[in-house]
Amino acid sequence: MAEALSTSFSLCERIAEGRKWKPETLRRLALEGYLGWNDGKLAFIYDTGVKLRWRENGERIIRWAFGKPWIWRGAWLQPVEFVYLCESETDAISLLDAGIEEDARLVVVAMPSASTFKEDWVHLFRGKDVILAFDNDDAGAEATERVGKLLWGHARLLNRLDWKGGQYAVRA
Repeated sequence: MAEALSTSFSLCERIAEGRKWKPETLRRLALEGYLGWNDGKLAFIYDTGVKLRWRENGERIIRWAFGKPWIWRGAWLQPVEFVYLCESETDAISLLDAGIEEDARLVVVAMPSASTFKEDWVHLFRGKDVILAFDNDDAGAEATERVGKLLWGHARLLNRLDWKGGQYAVRA
C-alpha cells in the first residue's frame, strides 16, 4: 500500500489537490510507511493495522481493513519531547504539511477517531509536552475533555491548539 503511493507522484498530486496538501508530504508519509493506497482507497497505515478511507456515492466511508486502533505514527513518540495529538490522520497531515515537524524534538500523531483513546495509551505521553489538536466541534470538545483528563498528571505540559477557524495553528 505504501509503495503504491510512494512510487506514483501523479497519485500523490491528485490526492493532495483535493485536500490542499503538498504531494511531497504524502510521499514522505508513504515512504515512512504510514500512508498508502489500496484499491482506490486512501490507507492510513498503523503499526497495528490499516484504516481505509474513501468516498462512495458522495458519502465518506471509513473502515478498518484489518488490525485494531492505536496511535497513527505512534512509533515516533519514543524519542521526542513535544507531541501534537490530533483527532484524525487528516488533521495530522495538515500540520505536517505546514512544516510543524521541522523541529526534530516534536512529532505529530493522531488518534484513530475523536472517540478512540484508550487509557492504556497514556504511558506513551508520560513526561512529554502534549498539545491536543482536536476539531472545534462537539466531538472535538468531548475528546479534549476526555483525553485531557486521562493525560492530566502524566504529560509534563498539557495544552490545546487553537485552529483559528482551520486556517492557522497557534499554541493556546
